[in-house]
Amino acid sequence: MSPKTLFAKHLRLLFIGGGIVSSVIFVYATLAGRLPSNFWVFRCDASGYSDEFFLSYCGDPAYGFYEHYAFFNGLEPAAIDSLRNAQVVFLGNSKSERAFTASVFEKYFNAKGVPYYNLGMGAEWDVFPMKMIKRYGLRPKAVVINADYFFYNAANLSAKEVLGAEGGEPPLEGRLKKRVQYYHRKLCANAEGMLGDLLCGNGQQTHYRSNRTGRVIFKNISYKESFPSAVDETSDEPDYDLFLDNAQRFKRVLDDAGACMILTVVPWLKTDYRVAQKISDVLGVPFVRIPPDEYPTYDEGHLLPESAEKWGATFLKQAEPNLSACLRS
Repeated sequence: MSPKTLFAKHLRLLFIGGGIVSSVIFVYATLAGRLPSNFWVFRCDASGYSDEFFLSYCGDPAYGFYEHYAFFNGLEPAAIDSLRNAQVVFLGNSKSERAFTASVFEKYFNAKGVPYYNLGMGAEWDVFPMKMIKRYGLRPKAVVINADYFFYNAANLSAKEVLGAEGGEPPLEGRLKKRVQYYHRKLCANAEGMLGDLLCGNGQQTHYRSNRTGRVIFKNISYKESFPSAVDETSDEPDYDLFLDNAQRFKRVLDDAGACMILTVVPWLKTDYRVAQKISDVLGVPFVRIPPDEYPTYDEGHLLPESAEKWGATFLKQAEPNLSACLRS
Protein backbone atom coordinates (compact mmCIF):
# COMPACT_ATOMS: atom_id res chain seq x y z
CA MET A 1 0.00 0.00 0.00
CA SER A 2 1.45 3.32 -1.07
CA PRO A 3 2.05 6.09 1.48
CA LYS A 4 -0.57 8.20 -0.28
CA THR A 5 -3.20 5.44 -0.02
CA LEU A 6 -2.27 4.77 3.59
CA PHE A 7 -2.61 8.47 4.44
CA ALA A 8 -6.04 8.64 2.79
CA LYS A 9 -7.21 5.58 4.75
CA HIS A 10 -6.07 7.05 8.05
CA LEU A 11 -7.68 10.35 7.16
CA ARG A 12 -11.04 8.64 6.51
CA LEU A 13 -10.78 6.81 9.83
CA LEU A 14 -9.99 10.10 11.55
CA PHE A 15 -13.03 11.79 10.03
CA ILE A 16 -15.31 8.85 10.89
CA GLY A 17 -13.98 8.67 14.44
CA GLY A 18 -14.29 12.42 14.84
CA GLY A 19 -17.86 12.31 13.58
CA ILE A 20 -18.76 9.56 16.05
CA VAL A 21 -17.15 11.40 18.96
CA SER A 22 -18.85 14.67 17.97
CA SER A 23 -22.22 12.91 17.77
CA VAL A 24 -21.74 11.32 21.20
CA ILE A 25 -20.77 14.69 22.69
CA PHE A 26 -23.77 16.39 21.08
CA VAL A 27 -26.17 13.74 22.40
CA TYR A 28 -24.65 14.00 25.89
CA ALA A 29 -24.85 17.80 25.84
CA THR A 30 -28.48 17.65 24.67
CA LEU A 31 -29.53 15.22 27.40
CA ALA A 32 -27.52 17.00 30.10
CA GLY A 33 -28.76 20.49 29.25
CA ARG A 34 -25.29 21.72 28.25
CA LEU A 35 -26.20 23.21 24.88
CA PRO A 36 -26.52 26.97 24.29
CA SER A 37 -30.20 26.22 23.53
CA ASN A 38 -31.82 23.55 25.72
CA PHE A 39 -34.91 21.87 24.34
CA TRP A 40 -34.90 18.17 25.37
CA VAL A 41 -38.45 17.84 26.69
CA PHE A 42 -38.80 14.06 26.77
CA ARG A 43 -38.08 13.60 30.48
CA CYS A 44 -40.90 16.01 31.33
CA ASP A 45 -44.38 14.80 32.29
CA ALA A 46 -46.50 14.70 29.13
CA SER A 47 -49.93 14.26 30.72
CA GLY A 48 -51.02 17.90 30.97
CA TYR A 49 -51.39 18.98 27.36
CA SER A 50 -54.77 20.13 26.06
CA ASP A 51 -56.17 22.79 23.77
CA GLU A 52 -56.08 25.13 26.80
CA PHE A 53 -52.78 24.18 28.46
CA PHE A 54 -49.21 24.38 27.19
CA LEU A 55 -46.08 23.14 28.94
CA SER A 56 -44.58 26.24 30.56
CA TYR A 57 -41.76 24.80 32.66
CA CYS A 58 -39.95 21.53 33.31
CA GLY A 59 -37.42 20.97 36.08
CA ASP A 60 -35.15 19.02 33.74
CA PRO A 61 -32.05 21.19 33.09
CA ALA A 62 -32.24 20.03 29.48
CA TYR A 63 -35.52 21.98 29.08
CA GLY A 64 -36.24 24.51 31.86
CA PHE A 65 -38.44 27.58 31.30
CA TYR A 66 -40.50 28.01 28.14
CA GLU A 67 -43.08 30.54 29.35
CA HIS A 68 -40.84 33.60 28.97
CA TYR A 69 -40.47 32.86 25.28
CA ALA A 70 -44.15 31.96 25.00
CA PHE A 71 -45.27 35.29 26.42
CA PHE A 72 -42.69 37.79 25.25
CA ASN A 73 -42.30 36.39 21.74
CA GLY A 74 -45.99 35.65 21.24
CA LEU A 75 -45.41 31.94 20.70
CA GLU A 76 -48.74 31.16 22.41
CA PRO A 77 -51.12 33.65 20.75
CA ALA A 78 -54.18 32.53 22.74
CA ALA A 79 -52.37 33.33 26.00
CA ILE A 80 -51.43 36.78 24.72
CA ASP A 81 -55.04 37.45 23.69
CA SER A 82 -56.23 36.49 27.18
CA LEU A 83 -53.58 38.63 28.82
CA ARG A 84 -54.57 41.62 26.70
CA ASN A 85 -58.20 41.08 27.63
CA ALA A 86 -57.59 40.63 31.37
CA GLN A 87 -59.01 43.27 33.69
CA VAL A 88 -57.11 41.86 36.68
CA VAL A 89 -53.53 40.59 36.42
CA PHE A 90 -51.60 38.78 39.17
CA LEU A 91 -47.81 39.09 39.38
CA GLY A 92 -45.02 37.64 41.47
CA ASN A 93 -42.73 34.65 41.81
CA SER A 94 -43.45 30.94 42.17
CA LYS A 95 -45.28 31.56 45.46
CA SER A 96 -47.73 33.74 43.53
CA GLU A 97 -47.91 31.29 40.65
CA ARG A 98 -49.18 28.64 43.03
CA ALA A 99 -51.34 30.83 45.27
CA PHE A 100 -53.26 32.57 42.46
CA THR A 101 -53.80 29.25 40.67
CA ALA A 102 -56.36 28.25 43.32
CA SER A 103 -59.77 27.49 41.81
CA VAL A 104 -61.41 30.08 44.08
CA PHE A 105 -60.01 32.85 41.84
CA GLU A 106 -61.55 31.41 38.68
CA LYS A 107 -64.91 30.92 40.43
CA TYR A 108 -64.86 34.46 41.83
CA PHE A 109 -64.00 36.24 38.60
CA ASN A 110 -66.22 34.03 36.43
CA ALA A 111 -69.18 34.88 38.68
CA LYS A 112 -68.47 38.56 38.16
CA GLY A 113 -67.80 38.23 34.45
CA VAL A 114 -64.31 39.71 34.92
CA PRO A 115 -61.44 38.23 32.86
CA TYR A 116 -58.21 37.78 34.80
CA TYR A 117 -54.75 36.35 34.22
CA ASN A 118 -52.20 34.81 36.58
CA LEU A 119 -48.79 35.92 35.30
CA GLY A 120 -46.92 34.82 38.42
CA MET A 121 -43.74 33.07 37.25
CA GLY A 122 -41.11 30.97 38.98
CA ALA A 123 -37.91 32.77 40.01
CA GLU A 124 -39.10 36.05 38.50
CA TRP A 125 -39.07 39.68 39.61
CA ASP A 126 -40.33 43.00 38.28
CA VAL A 127 -38.44 43.69 35.03
CA PHE A 128 -40.04 41.01 32.86
CA PRO A 129 -43.71 41.77 33.71
CA MET A 130 -43.03 45.51 33.34
CA LYS A 131 -41.65 44.85 29.84
CA MET A 132 -44.70 42.71 29.07
CA ILE A 133 -47.07 45.53 30.03
CA LYS A 134 -45.24 47.93 27.73
CA ARG A 135 -44.73 45.49 24.87
CA TYR A 136 -48.38 44.54 24.51
CA GLY A 137 -49.92 47.80 25.71
CA LEU A 138 -51.73 45.95 28.48
CA ARG A 139 -54.49 47.93 30.17
CA PRO A 140 -55.81 45.93 33.12
CA LYS A 141 -57.94 47.68 35.71
CA ALA A 142 -56.02 46.17 38.63
CA VAL A 143 -52.62 44.54 39.06
CA VAL A 144 -52.16 42.44 42.21
CA ILE A 145 -48.52 41.95 43.19
CA ASN A 146 -46.99 39.57 45.69
CA ALA A 147 -44.53 42.15 47.04
CA ASP A 148 -42.34 39.58 48.78
CA TYR A 149 -39.13 41.17 47.44
CA PHE A 150 -40.63 41.51 43.96
CA PHE A 151 -39.28 45.00 43.26
CA TYR A 152 -35.65 44.08 42.70
CA ASN A 153 -35.23 45.63 39.23
CA ALA A 154 -34.13 42.15 38.16
CA ALA A 155 -35.02 39.29 35.79
CA ASN A 156 -34.12 35.61 35.73
CA LEU A 157 -31.79 34.06 33.12
CA SER A 158 -34.54 32.99 30.71
CA ALA A 159 -36.09 36.44 30.84
CA LYS A 160 -32.70 38.05 30.19
CA GLU A 161 -32.21 35.96 27.07
CA VAL A 162 -35.64 36.90 25.79
CA LEU A 163 -35.23 40.56 26.62
CA GLY A 164 -31.77 40.58 25.05
CA ALA A 165 -33.34 39.70 21.71
CA GLU A 166 -36.08 42.33 22.07
CA GLY A 167 -37.19 43.66 18.72
CA GLY A 168 -35.64 40.79 16.76
CA GLU A 169 -36.49 37.20 15.96
CA PRO A 170 -37.52 34.99 18.90
CA PRO A 171 -34.42 33.27 20.33
CA LEU A 172 -33.70 29.87 18.80
CA GLU A 173 -34.23 28.21 22.16
CA GLY A 174 -37.81 29.45 22.38
CA ARG A 175 -38.67 28.21 18.91
CA LEU A 176 -37.09 24.83 19.62
CA LYS A 177 -38.91 24.50 22.96
CA LYS A 178 -42.24 25.18 21.27
CA ARG A 179 -41.56 22.82 18.38
CA VAL A 180 -40.59 19.84 20.50
CA GLN A 181 -43.78 20.11 22.55
CA TYR A 182 -45.68 18.90 19.48
CA TYR A 183 -43.58 15.71 19.38
CA HIS A 184 -43.61 15.34 23.16
CA ARG A 185 -47.40 15.39 23.19
CA LYS A 186 -47.70 13.16 20.15
CA LEU A 187 -45.16 10.55 21.25
CA CYS A 188 -45.32 10.60 25.04
CA ALA A 189 -48.79 11.64 26.21
CA ASN A 190 -50.04 8.07 25.81
CA ALA A 191 -46.75 6.22 25.29
CA GLU A 192 -46.64 2.56 26.20
CA GLY A 193 -44.15 -0.26 25.86
CA MET A 194 -40.71 0.19 24.34
CA LEU A 195 -41.27 3.75 23.10
CA GLY A 196 -42.26 4.93 26.52
CA ASP A 197 -39.34 3.13 28.16
CA LEU A 198 -36.72 4.38 25.71
CA LEU A 199 -37.85 7.92 24.98
CA CYS A 200 -40.40 9.21 27.45
CA GLY A 201 -39.61 9.68 31.12
CA ASN A 202 -42.29 11.46 33.14
CA GLY A 203 -40.39 11.92 36.38
CA GLN A 204 -39.49 15.61 36.20
CA GLN A 205 -41.56 18.33 37.87
CA THR A 206 -43.58 19.91 35.06
CA HIS A 207 -45.94 22.90 34.88
CA TYR A 208 -48.77 23.44 32.39
CA ARG A 209 -50.23 26.93 32.07
CA SER A 210 -53.71 27.85 30.91
CA ASN A 211 -53.75 30.16 27.90
CA ARG A 212 -57.16 31.36 29.14
CA THR A 213 -56.53 32.37 32.77
CA GLY A 214 -52.84 31.67 33.40
CA ARG A 215 -53.61 29.15 36.14
CA VAL A 216 -51.07 26.34 36.38
CA ILE A 217 -51.30 22.56 36.66
CA PHE A 218 -48.36 21.15 38.62
CA LYS A 219 -47.10 17.64 37.86
CA ASN A 220 -44.80 15.47 39.99
CA ILE A 221 -44.96 17.54 43.16
CA SER A 222 -45.37 15.69 46.44
CA TYR A 223 -47.84 17.14 48.94
CA LYS A 224 -47.20 14.51 51.61
CA GLU A 225 -45.39 16.85 54.00
CA SER A 226 -46.69 19.97 55.70
CA PHE A 227 -44.70 22.91 57.07
CA PRO A 228 -46.21 25.90 58.87
CA SER A 229 -46.17 29.44 57.55
CA ALA A 230 -45.03 32.09 60.00
CA VAL A 231 -43.94 35.71 60.26
CA ASP A 232 -40.16 36.10 60.34
CA GLU A 233 -38.87 39.67 60.27
CA THR A 234 -35.61 39.00 62.08
CA SER A 235 -33.33 39.41 59.07
CA ASP A 236 -31.37 42.60 58.42
CA GLU A 237 -33.37 45.76 57.76
CA PRO A 238 -34.41 45.77 54.09
CA ASP A 239 -32.97 48.29 51.65
CA TYR A 240 -36.17 50.32 51.56
CA ASP A 241 -34.77 52.94 49.20
CA LEU A 242 -34.02 50.28 46.57
CA PHE A 243 -37.47 48.71 46.76
CA LEU A 244 -39.28 52.04 46.91
CA ASP A 245 -37.46 53.37 43.82
CA ASN A 246 -38.30 50.24 41.86
CA ALA A 247 -41.90 50.18 43.09
CA GLN A 248 -42.36 53.83 42.09
CA ARG A 249 -41.02 53.05 38.62
CA PHE A 250 -43.40 50.12 38.31
CA LYS A 251 -46.34 52.19 39.56
CA ARG A 252 -45.68 54.85 36.91
CA VAL A 253 -46.01 52.14 34.26
CA LEU A 254 -49.30 51.01 35.80
CA ASP A 255 -50.53 54.61 36.07
CA ASP A 256 -49.83 55.08 32.35
CA ALA A 257 -51.80 51.89 31.67
CA GLY A 258 -54.72 53.09 33.83
CA ALA A 259 -54.25 50.27 36.35
CA CYS A 260 -54.46 50.22 40.15
CA MET A 261 -51.64 48.59 42.13
CA ILE A 262 -52.69 46.25 44.96
CA LEU A 263 -50.05 44.61 47.14
CA THR A 264 -50.14 41.43 49.16
CA VAL A 265 -47.68 38.89 50.58
CA VAL A 266 -48.23 35.18 50.02
CA PRO A 267 -47.34 33.37 53.26
CA TRP A 268 -44.48 30.92 53.73
CA LEU A 269 -42.06 29.89 56.46
CA LYS A 270 -40.40 33.34 56.58
CA THR A 271 -43.22 35.71 55.75
CA ASP A 272 -41.93 39.29 55.85
CA TYR A 273 -44.37 42.19 55.52
CA ARG A 274 -41.91 45.04 56.02
CA VAL A 275 -41.20 45.93 52.39
CA ALA A 276 -44.83 45.65 51.29
CA GLN A 277 -45.98 47.77 54.23
CA LYS A 278 -43.38 50.47 53.53
CA ILE A 279 -44.32 50.63 49.83
CA SER A 280 -48.00 50.80 50.76
CA ASP A 281 -47.40 53.59 53.25
CA VAL A 282 -45.20 55.70 50.96
CA LEU A 283 -47.00 55.19 47.66
CA GLY A 284 -50.49 55.09 49.13
CA VAL A 285 -51.46 51.80 47.48
CA PRO A 286 -53.62 49.12 49.13
CA PHE A 287 -51.88 46.31 50.97
CA VAL A 288 -53.94 43.18 51.67
CA ARG A 289 -52.15 41.77 54.72
CA ILE A 290 -53.26 38.31 55.81
CA PRO A 291 -51.78 36.61 58.91
CA PRO A 292 -49.97 33.42 57.81
CA ASP A 293 -50.92 31.15 60.71
CA GLU A 294 -53.52 28.98 58.96
CA TYR A 295 -51.78 28.32 55.64
CA PRO A 296 -49.21 25.49 55.70
CA THR A 297 -46.81 24.83 52.83
CA TYR A 298 -45.54 21.60 51.31
CA ASP A 299 -41.87 22.66 51.13
CA GLU A 300 -41.58 25.61 53.54
CA GLY A 301 -42.02 28.02 50.61
CA HIS A 302 -45.16 27.19 48.61
CA LEU A 303 -48.71 26.76 49.81
CA LEU A 304 -50.35 23.35 49.83
CA PRO A 305 -53.28 23.22 47.37
CA GLU A 306 -55.83 23.36 50.20
CA SER A 307 -53.90 26.24 51.81
CA ALA A 308 -53.94 28.13 48.52
CA GLU A 309 -57.72 27.70 48.30
CA LYS A 310 -58.22 28.90 51.87
CA TRP A 311 -55.79 31.80 51.55
CA GLY A 312 -57.28 32.78 48.18
CA ALA A 313 -60.77 32.96 49.66
CA THR A 314 -59.51 35.17 52.48
CA PHE A 315 -57.59 37.38 50.06
CA LEU A 316 -60.61 37.89 47.79
CA LYS A 317 -62.83 38.75 50.74
CA GLN A 318 -60.41 41.37 52.04
CA ALA A 319 -59.40 42.71 48.63
CA GLU A 320 -62.92 42.96 47.22
CA PRO A 321 -63.45 46.67 48.08
CA ASN A 322 -60.16 47.57 46.39
CA LEU A 323 -60.80 45.34 43.39
CA SER A 324 -64.32 46.71 42.97
CA ALA A 325 -63.07 50.29 43.12
CA CYS A 326 -60.41 49.56 40.49
CA LEU A 327 -62.87 47.78 38.20
CA ARG A 328 -65.26 50.75 38.40
CA SER A 329 -62.60 53.26 37.44
